[in-house]
Amino acid sequence: MGALLIDTTMQPHLGSGGYTNGMDPGLTDWQAAYHGENCPRMQRVKAACDPQQLFTFPQSGHMPAG
Repeated sequence: MGALLIDTTMQPHLGSGGYTNGMDPGLTDWQAAYHGENCPRMQRVKAACDPQQLFTFPQSGHMPAG
């Protein structure tokens, strides 16, 4: 409950984007929250630089290339 209150209170001041070392496992649309309009580009970079998904974690960008 406390985290939700902080999120709700602070969101107007945070803008869009995120710091991936401080991931929020409760995000349902983390691609948009972390990468915003850069998400398709990040997908292409991830696919080109890590095609075998060696560098991965739950919100690492291991998603279909855009």
